[in-house]
Amino acid sequence: MAIDINKLSSGTASLQPAKRQVSADAQAKSTGAKPSAKGDEVMLTQEAQQLQRAEKVMQETPEVNSAKVEALKQQIAEGRYHVDPDKLASNLSKFESELTGRG
Repeated sequence: MAIDINKLSSGTASLQPAKRQVSADAQAKSTGAKPSAKGDEVMLTQEAQQLQRAEKVMQETPEVNSAKVEALKQQIAEGRYHVDPDKLASNLSKFESELTGRG
């Protein structure tokens, strides 16, 4: 599949969900009709199916947890919010390892 770079509006291409094509046999089975001509068939790998599930979960998850944001604002305003530098460093290291595949 070729990407026409002239039509990109920014440095990153927008990702569109893959469209599935259903074979003629599968359509016939679901409708109870007789299968006609053999159609194209698409098989998704486990990784592709996992990505589709992850995409669906992300779409259903709100971008901001307002209750948590408000609780943190209140803790900061009252001087009760403290950062544990060791825990922060550990979490950053773990995140970086996961991104690079070394974890």
